[in-house]
Amino acid sequence: MTEQIKNQIQNVSRLEQKIFFGLIAILFILFSIYGFLLKTTVHNIVLRENFGKERATLVSHVADLNANYIALKNSITLEVAYSRGFKPASEPHFISKQNTAKTLSFNNAI
Repeated sequence: MTEQIKNQIQNVSRLEQKIFFGLIAILFILFSIYGFLLKTTVHNIVLRENFGKERATLVSHVADLNANYIALKNSITLEVAYSRGFKPASEPHFISKQNTAKTLSFNNAI
């Protein structure tokens, strides 16, 4: 009888140990996942800040290019065009649009 009680106590003790170490393993896995997700979040925040700075730089550069374009566009005169070899058109030619209602075609985005 005492042997049976001893065996049952040992079995319960082993089961408790297995449960305890299983819970410790699960806790370790959960903390590892939490650490990974936290690291990923911080990394994404830093990337977003860097992209914001890069975007501001690019917007400034585009604004400068736009200002240069407008300045160059306004500096073109007839004299500059004539000096570069352009001539006035003697007779203007216009392109006529075809009637697309009578034609069949694939991938026609009208």
